[in-house]
Amino acid sequence: MRSPTSSRLLPCIAGLASIFVFALSASTVPAALIRASAELHLDPTLLARTLSFQYTAFFVTTLVGGVLADFFGKKVLFVIAAALTALGAAMWGLAGSLAAACLAAAIMGMGGGVLEGLSSALLSDLYPERRKLLLNLSQVFYCLAAIGGPALIGWLMPRGVSWRLFFGAVALSGLALLLLYAISHIPRPPPHQRIDGTRLR
Repeated sequence: MRSPTSSRLLPCIAGLASIFVFALSASTVPAALIRASAELHLDPTLLARTLSFQYTAFFVTTLVGGVLADFFGKKVLFVIAAALTALGAAMWGLAGSLAAACLAAAIMGMGGGVLEGLSSALLSDLYPERRKLLLNLSQVFYCLAAIGGPALIGWLMPRGVSWRLFFGAVALSGLALLLLYAISHIPRPPPHQRIDGTRLR
């Protein structure tokens, strides 16, 4: 039988990793944009529109993520979000046109909206007595990816590493996160803490 500490540790690691993977997915497109636009024969300002698709999808899933988590449970949402992030990143890495890149960005943004939006709630639920510490720690994980990812891309691309491989790395990170959530125990909130569906009509 799991101890209360060990049962909370794995989903806590997954929650912090979610912030890291989200920040990685959000920072890869801008960092790889110039090289990607050259290879796809597109103007960089045109390819930059993919970010609008990514953050529109991010915004929508951020809005509905909490409601869906109450109905289906956070674990289900996190697994789906990790899968969407991995799928979107893989599609971005294989994109050969603006349309394909926009679709990939939207899918990746859908995953990111849940990962970023629900991670703080998960961490607070797991350790309410250490809420401030974990929220601060989550920002450390965000900054590690947001700073380290583009820095690594900027160092490796001039050395011949393809921009597509970086999206592949994000896809693998998403799959690793999916597996982490799959083996984590995240209980659903009790009925009295869930959103009343009748109030949404």
